[in-house]
Amino acid sequence: MTKNHWKLAPGGCVRCPVGVSMTKFMKRIALILLSLLTRAIIVVAFFTIFFVFTEVQADMKYKCTSPSPPPSKTMAKSVLLIIGGNFSPDHIGPEEYDRYTRDVRTHPIEYLNGLEHFLRSATDEELSDVYPYVILNIIKKSSDRRFREVSHCARMRYKIAISRVKKRNIIQADNEDVRRVQRLESTFNQVQH
Repeated sequence: MTKNHWKLAPGGCVRCPVGVSMTKFMKRIALILLSLLTRAIIVVAFFTIFFVFTEVQADMKYKCTSPSPPPSKTMAKSVLLIIGGNFSPDHIGPEEYDRYTRDVRTHPIEYLNGLEHFLRSATDEELSDVYPYVILNIIKKSSDRRFREVSHCARMRYKIAISRVKKRNIIQADNEDVRRVQRLESTFNQVQH
């Protein structure tokens, strides 16, 4: 580039290359900006379609078994206590912890039904505050058909919740949704194993 390249152009533009008028220069800038804006719109549209498609695809794969009767209030409370995040000998006492653990192992189908009922009825926000893998880890019967069904149900339900919260976060940019996605993904990864 020569020294004279950025001299005052005939149209009065200081930054315009020599021989290019202000209107031509502004038209070029406008075209560049329009091109960038178009690309940004295409990228946003792509991600929106991707998230909607992912959610629809996850909804299609999400198949919890045929609805079992709702669990009793006692069973529902027990399931919520176990998956609620405070299920440890330090929080509920060693005797209660052992009692619940034995009860889950002796009545796995009832607890799996209670867990599945919770998963089907829970909101995305409720799912981000519970840990269904705790019950699944206590039972650990990966060869049992019902265990596999409820594990699959939990994975798919978390996958859908993650997709929905991410989509909502793109639209609203809410910090709580960012933390919720982190909690959902962490729980989803635990359910995977």
